[in-house]
Amino acid sequence: MTEEPTYWGSWKGRVVKAIAIDGARTWNEIRNQTGLSPKSLNRILAEMFNAEAIEKHGEGEYRVAYELYKEFDEAKGGVTTSSPIEVNEAEQKSLGKLD
Repeated sequence: MTEEPTYWGSWKGRVVKAIAIDGARTWNEIRNQTGLSPKSLNRILAEMFNAEAIEKHGEGEYRVAYELYKEFDEAKGGVTTSSPIEVNEAEQKSLGKLD
């Protein structure tokens, strides 16, 4: 059995999946795909920039670091893109308690 990718199952993992697997590229596409509030998404993006897990290219397009992309691509195991998810208020508040 292979190891889970970095951030798998976390809020940051949702952002990585939105970019690497679901094809979201802009801030709005990532927000729509993850269902995160603007404040939560900005915080997660800032943390991921600091960790060098994502980069911003060209006209506001986000990309996942190559190694992280590979981890998620290998782990998807045939999973295709998913529909945007809804995040309720309790989940939004829990962001501060998760990695």
